[in-house]
Amino acid sequence: MKKLTLFLIATMLFLAACTTADTPIATTPAGGGTTATAPADTAGTGDVVDTGGHPILDAGNITLSFSWWGNDARADAMEASFRLFESYYPNVTIVSNTGPWDGWQQAILVNLSAGTEADILQVNYPWVHNFGQGSNVFLDLDTVSHILDLSEWSEEMLNFMRTADGQLSAVPHGMNGHFLMYNRAAINELGLDRFPETLEEFIEFGRELAADNVALDFAGENRYLAFIAAEVLDNILHNIIFNATGNTFFVGNELGFTFEDAVNAYELFVTMWEYNLIPTIQQDEGIPIQHNPAWLDGRALSAFIWVSTFFVVEDGYEGGPGTVDDLYVAVWPGPAGTPGVVLQRPTMGHAISANTQHPEAAAYFLNWFYTNEDAISAIGSVLGLPGANTASIVAEREGLISGNTLVGAEMLQNVRSGPIHHFFEDENFRQPRHIIMEQLALGIITATEAAQLLLDSQNEQLANIANN
Repeated sequence: MKKLTLFLIATMLFLAACTTADTPIATTPAGGGTTATAPADTAGTGDVVDTGGHPILDAGNITLSFSWWGNDARADAMEASFRLFESYYPNVTIVSNTGPWDGWQQAILVNLSAGTEADILQVNYPWVHNFGQGSNVFLDLDTVSHILDLSEWSEEMLNFMRTADGQLSAVPHGMNGHFLMYNRAAINELGLDRFPETLEEFIEFGRELAADNVALDFAGENRYLAFIAAEVLDNILHNIIFNATGNTFFVGNELGFTFEDAVNAYELFVTMWEYNLIPTIQQDEGIPIQHNPAWLDGRALSAFIWVSTFFVVEDGYEGGPGTVDDLYVAVWPGPAGTPGVVLQRPTMGHAISANTQHPEAAAYFLNWFYTNEDAISAIGSVLGLPGANTASIVAEREGLISGNTLVGAEMLQNVRSGPIHHFFEDENFRQPRHIIMEQLALGIITATEAAQLLLDSQNEQLANIANN
């Protein structure tokens, strides 16, 4: 990986140096549709520049490649938006480079190392920080801010995509966070008149619910206070650390917690497994929550899920598609006297290659993608919650965001939260944490041993980064 990173840096610097800038494109809203809010004027005239036509035509015939990952529903929406743009601008061709998520990161790394990446890239949040240090791979979007209206996003959102040197390497599509979605019918069946509001109540309610559960090594007909898949136990660890310290997992280039904090966090996991509050790793059959019998049968009082996937889980709810009235969205509870917490990150982002021959045409497309009402409607909700101001307004007005998804989106803006550091989602950091959690769950190591392994593994990776 170190050699690949160095090769990426050298290659990107050479190609970027050979790239010539196109003639700036005026900031007229893209034609063929309406724009909810006009792009910001950067000339100081108070008016958007009007060229009397399609300014992108000034560059002649253009082909822009766009790489992204996703399912069939996303494919249909993305392709519809590409064809819509081409109908507005017949001289422009959008070439789609797509595939499933599995293996996509490796494919993008290969393309970047060879200098064959797309002009516009859908990117995962950590990529802008970890791929060739970001600045050598992706275009600094501040350099095309006369075309791409960055005021559509808050500075807090944009800061997720700024690298250590201040470069804006991507714009976030929207924000995401993990919430507990409670099954109100199951709560009422237990004779409880409310949802747990503190960590202590969470444990107490869970013990009562799971009193008749079977052994911890198979699922059977067990009931759980929260259905938490093994793959997201790592995010619960992050929440526990944040609740205890007020820090995200990493603060700058250091760990944001102590050895004692880690011991307490792992002991809490042992307690939750012991009382069957959440499934053990042995009980996790790898079935997605929307198809999992524990949720479909109402044996799970809640599910721990990304707000961007609420609509998928609601479809499998025992009482039918969920509404605000029959499903209840809550944050991960904190100890008595402290608020709960939801940590957030960008769902994804869009970047422009540092090597593109058409940086301003690519920026124009992204501006259209996020501000043109027809484009926003074509995409719908398949990319998750939009964060750009215009896209958010249109999505809510058109009913693309509603119900619990809208509740979650509003809670993301108002509850106690902290950003997920990009180190946290780097596989070099994450993989050791997964192994530690599995060993703890299987009883191979104690909470104290797990804590020491956690600090050792994470500090080792931090040292590797500092030395590169």
